Amino acid sequence: MTVRQAAMDEVPEIETMIRQVIETVYPHYNPRGAVEFFLHHHDGEHIGRDVAEGRVYVGRDEDGLLLGTITVVEQDLRRLFVDIQQQGKGYGKALLQFGEELAFRQGSWATLDATIQARNLYEKAGYQQEQFCLKPVGEDFLCYIEMRKQREKNGR
Repeated sequence: MTVRQAAMDEVPEIETMIRQVIETVYPHYNPRGAVEFFLHHHDGEHIGRDVAEGRVYVGRDEDGLLLGTITVVEQDLRRLFVDIQQQGKGYGKALLQFGEELAFRQGSWATLDATIQARNLYEKAGYQQEQFCLKPVGEDFLCYIEMRKQREKNGR
């Protein structure tokens, strides 16, 4: 997988991939109001704004297939998604490590907000819970965990 900064013409493809993941996976862990929140929060308008600011990165295979994406804002990792057909192959871990490298250039830590279903992935990568959060979304609640990772002395 090659990871590089996303271009504006990739926004529709990134949005479609993210929408498929949210619509397929998130209803198993979240109430409908939370799913709708995520669909809006990760729509083309928001992605496009981050792409324009140079914050979005895409991972593609040698044939150009979009495998996943991550958004990095200083030391905050956001919008880490792997295509539904490509999950479980290590692409999420690779994108996370790529994002951490960028974050650690800014300081000695990285932060992220983890969904309930992604918590274990981040804990295995060395993130620790800072705070459990509940956000009202319509008549439902969105549950997420603010997490933080300190850079290890050897640089990771």
